[in-house]
Amino acid sequence: MKRMEKMNLTTLERKQLLSATRSQTVRAADARRARLILMLDEGEAREAIMQRLRCDSRFITRWSSRFLAERLAGLYARHPGRAPV
Repeated sequence: MKRMEKMNLTTLERKQLLSATRSQTVRAADARRARLILMLDEGEAREAIMQRLRCDSRFITRWSSRFLAERLAGLYARHPGRAPV
């Protein structure tokens, strides 16, 4: 099984991601993305992540690249359309 590249999380990022995975008020989709980034940072294999999170490789690629580009802000869903007035 191929190992993924580590995400090199800061202490603060790790703390916030762990908090998101344990929170009962965070959206389930956001908690799932947080779990993904933590698993990638721990060096888990792509196949193990896909099985554990029940996701496909596109999910892993999409969210890992968004995290690398935008860090924590990239994990939250973007809503299309105009900004509220």
